[in-house]
Amino acid sequence: MKERRHGFRRMLISGLVIVAVIIIGWWWWFFPITTTVFVVRHGEKATANPADPVLSTAGEARAQELAHVLRDVGIDAVYVTQFQRTQLTGAPVAAEAGVTPVQYDAGTVSEAVDAALADFNGREVVIVGHSNTVDDIIAALGVNGVSELAESQFDRLFVVTKHSGATHLTRLRYGADTP
Repeated sequence: MKERRHGFRRMLISGLVIVAVIIIGWWWWFFPITTTVFVVRHGEKATANPADPVLSTAGEARAQELAHVLRDVGIDAVYVTQFQRTQLTGAPVAAEAGVTPVQYDAGTVSEAVDAALADFNGREVVIVGHSNTVDDIIAALGVNGVSELAESQFDRLFVVTKHSGATHLTRLRYGADTP
């Protein structure tokens, strides 16, 4: 009698495990996770202190505009480099979202992207970069063919969406126009 009971339990547990696997697979198929990464270059920089400049008045206005544009998105993380210009660009977005900016090394963008995707999978993330790293950030997210930004381009907002194994890029502009 005990052996019958153990056999029944084993069948019941096996059946429940199979049903759970089917339900989880169904869930993943019909409700896939979407991760959205907003990639921007820092705002316009002041001419003083060329090694680590702060934002100019135009750059400060652009940072505020970025926070305004993204305020209803539900940003979960803001990544900035060790340089003031990215920190000052990301600060209004982080303040609006109620998050503390995450600092990454400008020389290791692929590691920063990997960390952002691992830590904030299925969420909304902003990564602030530089004219010569925005294209690398986007490539690390899985989209090739984006050119390095010109030194005069500050108004580009790249939206990279990762959903069901596919990656999609949307190119937008915000704030005052730049060439």
